[in-house]
Amino acid sequence: MTILNFPGTSATNTHANSSSNSTASALQTFLFEDQNVRIALDDKGEPWFVAADVCRILNLQDHKSALRPLEEDERGVKTFLSHGGPQKYSIINESGLYWLIFRSTKPDAKRFRIWVTNEVLPSIRKTGSYSVHNKIPDFTKIPETYEELMFHHQYVVGACIKLQKENEVIKPKALFYDNYKDVKGNHPLRALGKLFHLPPNGLIKQLIEDGFLYRCGKSLMAKQTFVQKKWFETKLVIDYHGRPKTQTVVTPKGVLGLAERYGFMNDSDSNDDYLIN
Repeated sequence: MTILNFPGTSATNTHANSSSNSTASALQTFLFEDQNVRIALDDKGEPWFVAADVCRILNLQDHKSALRPLEEDERGVKTFLSHGGPQKYSIINESGLYWLIFRSTKPDAKRFRIWVTNEVLPSIRKTGSYSVHNKIPDFTKIPETYEELMFHHQYVVGACIKLQKENEVIKPKALFYDNYKDVKGNHPLRALGKLFHLPPNGLIKQLIEDGFLYRCGKSLMAKQTFVQKKWFETKLVIDYHGRPKTQTVVTPKGVLGLAERYGFMNDSDSNDDYLIN
């Protein structure tokens, strides 16, 4: 039966898969690109990784199933200090880590393996800790050692990836704003179809099916809920026979709401031709 001994803990009841309540020293946290990975060193200086962090990076959503094939000496349960006090964690050793990496089909898996083997493990075995976690490089100084150079590199790569992910979230919203920010006045329903670059009849049918509009005789009426939200207005107009009739129009607020609802964020050259003042 494998015994897991960590600094600050007793050797009793610390075997793999144990539910021991003894508390080890706090976990060390370091950064892979923009994601945290926590580790602890046993009394032999060997690293144990928090399994949940590794599974998250490798996109292994069923943690229990992912850990089940590991040998008894490759996994365990340990209690460590956290911000909220002592907490139990499933942990894996280096061999278990490689098993999970090989199981993953995520493109990040290869980068994660290279980072662990080329940066983290050499640093831990040299200094007993990952010396650069939770720090910001001093970019006013030229790195003097390989470790400092790699720290600068890793920090910049992580920051770029984080910005790239943020831009992926922001870009559709920016396109949406650029496409519809200048919409003015109320739009007849058919003009709304042109604004969204869709067949007017098809758009009207969709709005009826989704509960925005309903037919009242020959007229199209907006549901009261969306009238109260000021997405639609109903006004009296004179048709070409000189007879009065009701007409439902879409307000600028309604244009924005419907565009966001249906994802009409196309990068068209211009919507100016369809603006109705």
